[in-house]
Amino acid sequence: MARTSSKKVATASVKRLLSIRRFRRASSKDSSWTADSVLRHPLLLVVVGFLLTALVGGWLTTRREAHEKTMEQQERSLNEAITIVRGLAADYAAYEVRGDLLVRAMKRGASRTELITLKRDFDESYANLKVSAFTTGQKIANIYPSSGEDAIVSEYGELGQMMEHTTACIDAAYETGKVFNADQPSGLYACRFPSTSFPSSLQVAMDELSNCSSLFLLSLGVALDRFPASPWQRAAEANKVFKTAPFGCSKKLIVHGFPMPK
Repeated sequence: MARTSSKKVATASVKRLLSIRRFRRASSKDSSWTADSVLRHPLLLVVVGFLLTALVGGWLTTRREAHEKTMEQQERSLNEAITIVRGLAADYAAYEVRGDLLVRAMKRGASRTELITLKRDFDESYANLKVSAFTTGQKIANIYPSSGEDAIVSEYGELGQMMEHTTACIDAAYETGKVFNADQPSGLYACRFPSTSFPSSLQVAMDELSNCSSLFLLSLGVALDRFPASPWQRAAEANKVFKTAPFGCSKKLIVHGFPMPK
């Protein structure tokens, strides 16, 4: 009886142990199946996809808006610079036209009253041009601070010199022409310039100044119109225009002082 009882106890213990092991295995399988099911559940995939879309989409939207804002600012700056340059071109055109009218009037022996009126108009146009040329560099430097005001203003040097010398020549011709006889117009052509690098006659001086100014403004316009090309591309385009510049024109280009805002 004792042996039979011991066997029953042992058998019951083994069965209990086996049951526990089977329960643990089943529990492990159930938990594994539950985790896998959760990871594969469509709702979880939708939530994860929504979060990724929101994060990545928001980042891309921010980058796009920042880029568009930068482009808009660059375009505004460019348009402002072009407006300034066009203002300088208009002031120079007025100076050139009024200077030509005065010279022609002196050559044909116009009356003193007509000459006084034309000289007053010419002086006014020259004063406007000097102010415009002087302030253009400052205005452009305010738009593109990284270019440096000194670097921009210095590029106007030789062109400004030619304007001053040509104007001085016209003034001298006007003062002398008041006592000229109609058959002695040769004095109108005699110009004394401080430097031998400038023309020696009024007509040549005006022609050279006109050519130089036209190329100067054209090269600058070409440079600005190449938006949104890089500064090096704009400078290269302007250099193509300046290859035919006359001897009185500076070979330096103002466009090197026009990097686009970063």
